[in-house]
Amino acid sequence: MVPVGVSLNGAVSVVFARDFDHYLQQVQGENQRIVSLDSYMYQGEPHYNFTVNAEASTMDWHASAHQTIGAFSQEWSHLDAQGWVISDISVVLDKGKRYYTTLYTRPFDKHSRLEILKPSDVAARDAHYRSLGYHLSSIDGFVDSLGDDKLVCVWLAGQADRSTLALDLDGTSFEDRHDDYTVGMTKILRMVDLTCIDDGTSGGRFSAVWSNQD
Repeated sequence: MVPVGVSLNGAVSVVFARDFDHYLQQVQGENQRIVSLDSYMYQGEPHYNFTVNAEASTMDWHASAHQTIGAFSQEWSHLDAQGWVISDISVVLDKGKRYYTTLYTRPFDKHSRLEILKPSDVAARDAHYRSLGYHLSSIDGFVDSLGDDKLVCVWLAGQADRSTLALDLDGTSFEDRHDDYTVGMTKILRMVDLTCIDDGTSGGRFSAVWSNQD
């Protein structure tokens, strides 16, 4: 499948691709950088979309697709020991098993924490990590093999007051919240991650993270 790109604002675009490794090589060859990613199942096969910055970046980054929990855990442990952090993650259920697609970056003096939680448990864990000096940087939703909604959350060390979180909203409530945060407030917020879990309705259930800083 040939990647399809949708331009957002000059250097930034969203790309949809089936062949993850081929597209990854293309991005690296053109000195671009993937800044966020998502995975989803379509006709029984994993597919991906990326937000890509066409401007060269000095920050190291690395991405892996559709890994089992064992392969993901092994790679994460290896990269974490070298100073890498998870900056975005997506999980799909394929034939009853979880598969992880992950974006790592290597900033300075930061550490990441990852948990898989029920939506109702995220706010309490977010408060806990804020008290330890972390901010929520990535959120991704999926339905597990038992039919329960789960959210994969990643916290990064530093800037504990940076993120603003909304959980388990219907489509109308999410749009209202997003408008309030990005238009209606004195200090405009910027959305950094969004996930939707299909609950069998026409709109699904939305959870999102906005940033208080550029």
